[in-house]
Amino acid sequence: MGGDLNYLLIGFFFVKQVDFFVIGTQKGGTKSLYSYFDAHPMVHMPYHFEVGFFTFDERYKKGLSWYLKEYFGKAEKQKKWGEISPQYMSAIYSAKRIKEHFPKTHLISSLRNPIDRAYSAYRMMVRKGTEKRTFEQAVDDLEQDLINRDPIIEFNEILGEFEYLRTGFYGFILNQYLQFFSKDQIKIIFTEHLQSRPEDTLYELFQFVGVDGSKLPHNYKEKRHKGGGPRFPLLNMFFDSKFYRILAEPIKPFLPRKWRNLSHKIQEWNVSPDDNPTLSTELRLKLKRIYQKDIEILESTFNLKVPWYDFH
Repeated sequence: MGGDLNYLLIGFFFVKQVDFFVIGTQKGGTKSLYSYFDAHPMVHMPYHFEVGFFTFDERYKKGLSWYLKEYFGKAEKQKKWGEISPQYMSAIYSAKRIKEHFPKTHLISSLRNPIDRAYSAYRMMVRKGTEKRTFEQAVDDLEQDLINRDPIIEFNEILGEFEYLRTGFYGFILNQYLQFFSKDQIKIIFTEHLQSRPEDTLYELFQFVGVDGSKLPHNYKEKRHKGGGPRFPLLNMFFDSKFYRILAEPIKPFLPRKWRNLSHKIQEWNVSPDDNPTLSTELRLKLKRIYQKDIEILESTFNLKVPWYDFH
């Protein structure tokens, strides 16, 4: 057993390792990926989305044994174990922590056009009632902040919810991951492909983590996370509150699997679809200039071509 790459030595015991992590990006389809992996018969996922163990110190200090027992204690060993936390791309130091504990694991990064991702993140904060600026004002403020930054993201930094621009520097972020993992361990997909050709994209992902790619989840055609404002703002405030986390976290492990993500389903229902206003051509060009060099780094590093028309 000790020679099996799926096991690692903790103390005097060999323990099955986590086989893959979806590390991001935020607003890049990670909730949908959680649902798809969770539905595969040969994959075990934690009882909730966004574990964030390797990012948040208050969780990480509980130790690896706690992590494995809490989220994989009842997992069948013949299944592939995975975890999805988009915070891992927003906190580069997570890469070092994952490497220290699971050096042979695989990483998946779901990337969305950084212009659309930034706008989507902004609209989320508007829906929460915490963003009062226009998007143009926010971009101006954040662009000025970028001018004074070198590097773009510090190794020990975690990007907050208002960091609409820096979260989209995928080339920079994934190059930092390459300090700890080989290119063969990192699979990049595009959110747009997950939406336009889900069968092919999910087949590639399932094969990458070592399960049958022909077993597509029953829910892969469902449209998720439409944009819009809340029907009932107080409901969103409740689910975002510390009170809800204190109330819900202790009981989630004991709920039937189909009920564990009930809060996400309620929040999806609570979205009242809007017209999804488009960005002006001038603003898209401005954001293109901000990201162009980083996109070139991403493409050259991983020998790929992004499918985003803004950059070609």
